[in-house]
Amino acid sequence: MPSEFRAAGILFTDGVHVLAGYQPSKASISGFGGSRERGESIRQTAIREAIEELLEPSSDIQFLLQVLVIRYKESPAVRKGSYRFLILSFEDLLRMLQEAKAAGIKSTLYKSIPTTIAALLNKRTPTLLSEVTELMLLPAKTTGLSGLDPQFAEDIASVM
Repeated sequence: MPSEFRAAGILFTDGVHVLAGYQPSKASISGFGGSRERGESIRQTAIREAIEELLEPSSDIQFLLQVLVIRYKESPAVRKGSYRFLILSFEDLLRMLQEAKAAGIKSTLYKSIPTTIAALLNKRTPTLLSEVTELMLLPAKTTGLSGLDPQFAEDIASVM
């Protein structure tokens, strides 16, 4: 039931690595997610937050969200208190990026929407206001990494 959660996100992994981002405002490395907006489902919140943090869209993403929520409607959400997160593969991430490109989404971080993991990581040009400045791949068996958000570390450990 939607009222049972306050925030949601996505853990992107291939089972060996996880995608993470550095958030300068928190001085930590974490995953992609955030607070639920009024009336959103778990998937809507998780996907919206991931798209916002990965791409910082400068165009409307409502159509893209509708497409992606339908695509991932069967993806189970892991429950962790009032937080929920989806576990999606890197292939899922690439499909999301391809859908964003096809939908004509514009980004403040990329000249064009990246369609490979390498382009997602290396073609990013964050601004001083970017919530997530750097993206990185971390080992899924990450333990004791300095700067890793403890909740993100718990999320990783709970599913790997």
